[in-house]
Amino acid sequence: MMDEFSVALNTERAARMCPVCGGESVVFRSIEKRDGTITRKRICRLCETKFETTEKFSRVLYIARQK
Repeated sequence: MMDEFSVALNTERAARMCPVCGGESVVFRSIEKRDGTITRKRICRLCETKFETTEKFSRVLYIARQK
């Protein structure tokens, strides 16, 4: 059974995968917009396909500190 943390890691890996060949990609440009989304332009290391991914925060976790 997969927990929420494992699902998040798999989602992160999927965002880096090339939609054509499934290879790893690298970011060559990041654009942050006013609404908080980040668009990353990527290029595949294997087949050199260029594609974009968009990241958006879905929630903010607050961590309480003890004094």
